[in-house]
Amino acid sequence: MNELLAILSEPRRRSGSLVESLMQTIKAEEWEPLIRAAIVALTIHVNEPAHRIIEQANEQHPEILSRYLKELFLTNHYFLPSGYAGSRRMFYPWRDAGAEQIQFLKNHLENDERREFAIRALLELRLPEAFELIPLDTDPTFIHLVGFSREICSFRQLYSEKPYHLQFAKTYATNSHETWQEVTERPYRFGGQVEGQHCPTCGDTLHHLLTFPAAELLSDTCTLPSLTLATCNHCLGWYEPFLCLRHNEQGIPQSSAPVKPFSPEFICAPLLETQVALTPVSDRYRWQEWVYGPNLHRLGGHPAWVQLPEYPDCPECQRTMMFLLQLDSELPLIHHNPDDWSGMFWGSGGVAYFFWCDSCRISAGRWQCT
Repeated sequence: MNELLAILSEPRRRSGSLVESLMQTIKAEEWEPLIRAAIVALTIHVNEPAHRIIEQANEQHPEILSRYLKELFLTNHYFLPSGYAGSRRMFYPWRDAGAEQIQFLKNHLENDERREFAIRALLELRLPEAFELIPLDTDPTFIHLVGFSREICSFRQLYSEKPYHLQFAKTYATNSHETWQEVTERPYRFGGQVEGQHCPTCGDTLHHLLTFPAAELLSDTCTLPSLTLATCNHCLGWYEPFLCLRHNEQGIPQSSAPVKPFSPEFICAPLLETQVALTPVSDRYRWQEWVYGPNLHRLGGHPAWVQLPEYPDCPECQRTMMFLLQLDSELPLIHHNPDDWSGMFWGSGGVAYFFWCDSCRISAGRWQCT
């Protein structure tokens, strides 16, 4: 810990990788004094090691960091400009921090220098009494960042409370991270095609993603007993902001070939068909970031955005659609050659996101990449 304290006083002389490696050696009883030192450093000057310490403290010991949220908020150099890539993460310590933070943050809504910071921290609390304080002129992107949409008289949550990880066989998708589990049964169909149903853009047979018992697993998002999600890997993300499909009462997408099919520039095979398990996400990974390692194949829960959030409006009722499924890159395709690996990269190492409107039975998908 002493070396980290020294780095906080001379932050420009040490690399980020050194800071990361040193933080792996911190003992539980050392985190509180380290957090206090990081806050002092951020009061004095811009300090990247201090930012890294606060971020790691929020991941590993949020119960300790929560005691210092007021002091953290008042530092001169913790909050970076909104355009900075890491700015969204700076408000994560206020996630689920409790109603006791509301009055303190409310007091800063009239402060021009800290007004935006207070709004974003209040949004992260995800409490009705905090939402009541959000000004009408608040940027909708800030509201979407916490997974809500603003409606006429209320805020509506756009993600389910019960996320699941998709667990593939090691021969299909491999990873050594603890979020990947060994399971004895994989009961749900994944990949392949939806025979008899066609892409509304190019006319090719729809590419099947996942069929699962929706009402059983995600009753707060979809009330259909079964839901089949599909897309077109040729067209998704290339020609329209979102590829939308209507579903019947059995949850199967219903899409006939267009009268004038479009010839896609990027031809892509369906995902290789397999069986997958859906395992509940532990509290440790309730919130996930777009980083290499953890299992980012998720059903439900809060999406891990590559870029800023992009929730579609339902083409039928115009309400913001709820997040349903995300798929990470490197999933194998049909015609997969193990000796010359070629998989789905959703643009370039990106993530695909799929959404649902339960009242209109419409799904929508798109991907994001860097």
